Amino acid sequence: MSQAELPDWKATWESREDEWQDSLAVRYRARAADAIAADDQRNATLWLDAALSLHPGDLYANYYRRQFNDAGQDAENDPYLQRLQQFTEAGLLPLPQQLAEYTLAVAPKLVADGIWTPEQLVRAARVWVWQYPESPALAAMLDAQCSTQSAGDQWCQLAAERTARIRAGEASAQESPPSLEPLLAKLGIQDAVVGSSTFKHGAIETWSKPEVDAEWKWSNMVNAPNFNAALFLGGVDPWQPFAGENAVRVDGLWQTPDTGANPARAGFWSVPTQTLPAGSAWLLSFAYRTSGDEPSSSVWLSGQPSAIPPELYLLSTAGEWRQEGSCW
Repeated sequence: MSQAELPDWKATWESREDEWQDSLAVRYRARAADAIAADDQRNATLWLDAALSLHPGDLYANYYRRQFNDAGQDAENDPYLQRLQQFTEAGLLPLPQQLAEYTLAVAPKLVADGIWTPEQLVRAARVWVWQYPESPALAAMLDAQCSTQSAGDQWCQLAAERTARIRAGEASAQESPPSLEPLLAKLGIQDAVVGSSTFKHGAIETWSKPEVDAEWKWSNMVNAPNFNAALFLGGVDPWQPFAGENAVRVDGLWQTPDTGANPARAGFWSVPTQTLPAGSAWLLSFAYRTSGDEPSSSVWLSGQPSAIPPELYLLSTAGEWRQEGSCW
């Protein structure tokens, strides 16, 4: 190769480096799986280490690498166990998607070995149904879990959701937001005349990712001073919104035990901050739903002393949409 050709070769490598690394990662994982199936621990370890050199958080590679690790490994100093318990977004949702098939196949083993709780697997499965509805490994896992539970179990519900998500038109939404009149009556201001929205992209049901990026920023208060470590994921989801075409969702996957720090939290933050002029009444209206039974959601309004409450704490809805609001 001549020196004149080098810049073009370098540019080509840099532009396709991620693509080539992904291709290698898929190949390493396939070779590791073949070695594991053949009970070839030596070669499996070599291929798993190669895979982890590219994707350190990979759940499949960390799980099996831990199986082949020294039996006397101290749990507190076991890097594979730590990556499995405090997994990353890249570990849960690997790219390219071929790697997700390995992740999904190994996930039930994490529960069987006591690394994850059954509830943690459910939380992960909700995200996988959102992100990978067409995955064969996900379909197999959901069907297997559903077959061991009652028909109304959350696993059967997730299996039904996965099927419906991939059927065009089955997850239809309302054409427009419901009337605010019931909410105004609930707040005791049924005679109020509601003006235009202060937020340019306040109508979440019409959001797309560019609009989210334009006014709403992902706020992830974890792994920072005074906050517990945790993993949250957020994004736009068209599945059964309250109204319109979309909803925005926030999923909590794990959080370290209470250490005296503030509980970790995450969500979407309006940027720039909205300032409400004095002398007018203001209405905040929204719809939300939660998947858990415990109150875990809130809307942060203000960090400044004012007539506005600093935060609205929301009750659990057990999966049902609820219209809520506040007026001040």
